Parts: sequence; structure tokens; C-alpha cells
Amino acid sequence: MNIGSKRNRRISIFFAMSIVILVIFANPTRAVILGVGSDKSSYSNADTSVTFTAYVDINYPGERIPVQNITLRIKDADGTTIDTCTFTPYGSNLTSCANITNISASSITPYGWSNTTLWGYGYGFNSTGYGTINTSFGNGYGYGYGGAGYEYGGTYGAELQYNVTWNLTKAGPSDGNYTAELEAIVSSGNTSYTFLSDNTTLANFTVDITVPSITGVNATTSATTSSTVTWNTSELTNSSVSYGTVSGTLSSSSTNATEVLAHSISLSSLSANTTYYYNVTSCDGFNCNTTGVFNLTTAAAAASSGGTAGGGTTEETEETEETEEEETETVTEPEVIVEETKTIEEIAEGETAKIDFVEDVDIEEIEITVKGAASNVQVKVERQTALPATVSISAPGFVYSYLTVTVTNLDNSNIESAKVKFKVSKSWVSDNNLDKSTIKLRKFVDGSWTDLTTGISNEDDGYIYFEAETPGFSVFAITAEKVSEKECEPSSRRCVGNLLQGCNLEGSGWADLDDCPNGCDSDTLACIAPASPLGAFFGPGAEIYWIVTVIAIIIVALLLLVKFKKIGKKIQF
Repeated sequence: MNIGSKRNRRISIFFAMSIVILVIFANPTRAVILGVGSDKSSYSNADTSVTFTAYVDINYPGERIPVQNITLRIKDADGTTIDTCTFTPYGSNLTSCANITNISASSITPYGWSNTTLWGYGYGFNSTGYGTINTSFGNGYGYGYGGAGYEYGGTYGAELQYNVTWNLTKAGPSDGNYTAELEAIVSSGNTSYTFLSDNTTLANFTVDITVPSITGVNATTSATTSSTVTWNTSELTNSSVSYGTVSGTLSSSSTNATEVLAHSISLSSLSANTTYYYNVTSCDGFNCNTTGVFNLTTAAAAASSGGTAGGGTTEETEETEETEEEETETVTEPEVIVEETKTIEEIAEGETAKIDFVEDVDIEEIEITVKGAASNVQVKVERQTALPATVSISAPGFVYSYLTVTVTNLDNSNIESAKVKFKVSKSWVSDNNLDKSTIKLRKFVDGSWTDLTTGISNEDDGYIYFEAETPGFSVFAITAEKVSEKECEPSSRRCVGNLLQGCNLEGSGWADLDDCPNGCDSDTLACIAPASPLGAFFGPGAEIYWIVTVIAIIIVALLLLVKFKKIGKKIQF
């Protein structure tokens, strides 16, 4: 009797535990489904707002989960919440929602239901005569009908659906990638639960509302039938020039789709000695900027070398040709802001001569070490506003100034070494967001610009001072580059869908750290741990597991009771 009793108890316990384990590890039905979508994937300066469609779908047998409130959160690429708004199922705000406005429920009442208080009386899921589609309501008892006729037939098939507007003008977000997520607080009996939109139902979008700035617009006028227009932009953009002979009608254009910082567009088939009007446009893919109208005048055609027709003396003809030549030179000569010339009477073999400049020519000193002796050496520095006529292409980057250094009575072949000491205004660097470490002196050699070895020698309140080594003298340009913007903060993390990503040490980009099978937590910036199997017994939908467990225990108890009665009868017999 004892052996059989123990064996039966073991079998009963094993049977009961098997049922409990099956219940625990069963996949629970997701009680609430939330989602949010944006009307576009990217927004530019022309957009004043982002419009979201937010929806809540209670997908739970019995529909005993009324929605208490709904929260929309907007997060940046680092997962930081930058704007939020909490509102009721009726659409009324519970927080200030300064930048999130125009919240309107497109389905406060389920389709076909006229009771605006949303009590949601009903008989539960799959009740006889009410169909097989469960329906939920936004507030009150929330029992819900099981019939399809009471479920809202909107875009997402959700019971509650809203249009939410994020005001870009008021919010003024930085350019970058953003995510909008939805949260709902729902109740089951006296207990409240929080549900979030999952990684597949988030709204991911890009904001770029910064218009590129345009500076340093300039056009060459040394040619008779062509011109080159140059300018700089604050970010990588394409290039376009519209031009024509009438200020209000710029019917011709020349473009380049390549995105650059330093722009150069050639205009061809122009007429000699003619004034043209033009403007420039640069677009970064989202925003465009167009300047006002500038003008240029092409050079006059060269005078004919043949004899004169009709009367007139030789002296008059020579005077006319001389006048035309002077006019042509006036057109082709670039404007010179300032110039200064210094003379060194004698430079001995192997000696280094130092020439100081006091005028504002940007160059403060030139050092020249000669191979052989030289005398009556003249050094002339010209600081110019435009590209010199002897140069065919603009210098790359942001140009501080063009400098023409002419050395007379000393060939470049007789120069052992040379240094140019120059200065750059700190206000120019800061106003244009330039990196002072990129400032360099460039030399125009054989049709292209060559970088010279340049270093910082000193600084004061107004200027940064540099030294550059040069093998000879010709046309120079002082240039700089924009401060490189990091894409991310080195070693920082972010969640992108199910991916956990980390920023590299240079801050130049993101790398995948882990693929999170249970999702990535944007608050902790870590993979979400697998849910505990005991979670099936808690939260919305837990009632069914408790019911199955209780039934299993009752069945086991009844089996044991029947077994024990049979054993008792045998003993009495």
C-alpha cells in the first residue's frame, strides 16, 4: 500500500508539474499594440512641422484593459528625449506639450458606437453572436464587444487613432536623425500596466533645417568670352550659377551636382566687353540658398593690327591704339588692395636676408637665403581681392587673400631656401567656423595649387601668426578649411531598431556592437534581457494562466482523490 501510494503521488506530482511548466512557458498573447508613423521620412527648412499618426490597438480576449493615458516621445539619435506630450484617450493634454500641438482623436468613439462616454459594455471576445474580432474602448469598464462591427476601420485597424503635430519652428531641433515612440498606460482591474511601441512600429525620420551659408562670391573678368565664378559654402553643397545680360532675366545657367565646400563654375560663350548679371545657388540635398544679383564685365577684344580705314593721321591711329590698350589693361588688371616694395642692396653668398613689411599686406616678413651673391634685389608684395589674371583656377578651401610676390634681380634658381611669415585675423576664423590648424599657404605652380609646409608661430588677441617654407616666389593664397563636425561623441552608444551601436574613437561614425534579439533599451543603452517565464502569470492576460493552473491542480486533486478512495475500498475488503 505504501509503495503504490508513493508511486501514485509521484505520478500525480509529475503530471501537475508538467501542466504548470507548459503554462509557464506558453507564449502569452500581446495585450496592447501601439505604433506611430510620420508623414515623411525627412524634413527640411521648408517644413514647419512633422505630422504623426499614432494608434492604440487593445488585442486581448475580454477587452478588460481601458486606456488611461497616451504619451508621445521624440528622441534624438543618442536616445535622449527632447520633446514629450501626454494626453487622454479623448485627446486632451495632461502636460504642457509646448511644441506638440493639434492633437486630435480621429476615432475617439469606435466605429458604429454612439456612446461618447466610451463605457464599452459587452460580453467579451468570441461571444456567441458577436463575431470573432475583439474590440476595445478607450475608457471606463472596457469589457468590449466581440463583434467586428464595433472595431474602428481606420488606416491601422486600431481602436484609437490620433493625428499629432510636432512644431519644428517652435521646437527648433538640431539637424540629425530622430525617433518618435508611443507609450500607453492601461489598467486591468485595480492594476495599471505600461506598454511601448516596439522597434517595428517606431517613426524614424531626419531633420535638416539649416540653410547653407554662401560667402566670398567672385568672378574673373580677364577673358573676353568666358568667366569663372567662385564662392564658398558652410557645408557640402552642389553648385549652380544663373546669368544673363538683363538683371531681372537670368535665363542661362551652369551647374555641377558634386557637393563641395569651395565652388567654381565656368561660364562660356560670353560676348566680349559685355556686362553680365548673375547669382549663385547651393543646395545640400534638403535646403537651398540663393544670393542676390552680382555683375561682371568681360574683357574687351584686342585691337586689330591692320591699317585704318578712311582718313586720320598715323599719330592719331597710334594714340587711339594706345588708348584702347590702356582700357584693356584697366579691365584685365585685378583690384589691388595694398602693395609694398622693399629693396636689398647686397646679399652675400649663403647669407639670409630678412625683409619686413609694414603695410597691411598680410605678409609680415620674408626670409631669403641665397646660393650666390645678389645685389639690388627688389621684393614686391601685392594683396589682391580677386584671383590674379595670371592664375586659371581658384585656390581650394576658404580663401583669406591672394598674394603676388615678385622678386627682381634674383632668380628662383639662386634661392637656397625661403620663408614667408604671415598673419590671419582671428575674427575671420571664428566668423566662418574654420579650423586654425588647417590654415596654410598655397603656391600656384604649373597650373595647380601646391600646399606649402606651414606652422603656427604665435598668437595674440587679434591675429594668428604663421611661417611657411617656399622654394620660390609667384602667386600665393592663404586658405583654411571648416571645422570638421563629428558625427557622434566618441565611445557613446545608441539604439537603432534591435541594434546596439557605439561611436568610434574618432567620432566619425557608428559601428554595430550587438544585435539584441529582445530589443534595445534606449534608456539604459543596452540589450533587453529575455523576459522571465513567470511573466506569463502577471500583467494583462494573466487570468487565463491562473485559470489553466487552477484547473490542472483540481484535475490532479480529483485523480488523487479517486485513487485514494479505490485504495481505501481495497483495504476495507
